[in-house]
Amino acid sequence: MAHADLVFSGESTLFSGPGEYSLGIFATATGTSEEIGSYNMTLNFSDPTFDFQGVTFDAPELEVTFSPPFTGETNVQVGATDGDMVAGGGLNIGLGETVRLVTVFFNATGPADASLTVDAVFDAEFGTLPFSVSPSAASLSVTAIPEPSSCVLMLGLAGLVVSRRRKR
Repeated sequence: MAHADLVFSGESTLFSGPGEYSLGIFATATGTSEEIGSYNMTLNFSDPTFDFQGVTFDAPELEVTFSPPFTGETNVQVGATDGDMVAGGGLNIGLGETVRLVTVFFNATGPADASLTVDAVFDAEFGTLPFSVSPSAASLSVTAIPEPSSCVLMLGLAGLVVSRRRKR
């Protein structure tokens, strides 16, 4: 298995009620500095609590391609290229540096996840770059905030456990 020099990841936020959310997709150079000439990724918004709204591209070095989902379709295709595909014409990421590639906008009516798949990454000469998608951040996630009553219940259970241990 080849060492991945680029790691892609998504972002999470807490659900604070129905409304519009925006989350980022990032690339981090882990093995060496990298120059991305192009990439393609798929976002799956199949959970009915998410309604995809659009994307903005945060890396101006790359020209973007974007295929919004058709009616009833849940996959969003996002890609970018440096246009000229020449050395030095792409997005340079230094070793250990993280770059925000895309911001995704969607409406959420509840907590859910949208999956992130990176299909291909190429250097400025259209050579394949090794990459991975971070398993701990392979989705765009809106997580539930515990209700106050749940917090009180958890504190009560923790107190019960502590008191039983002290009695022993």
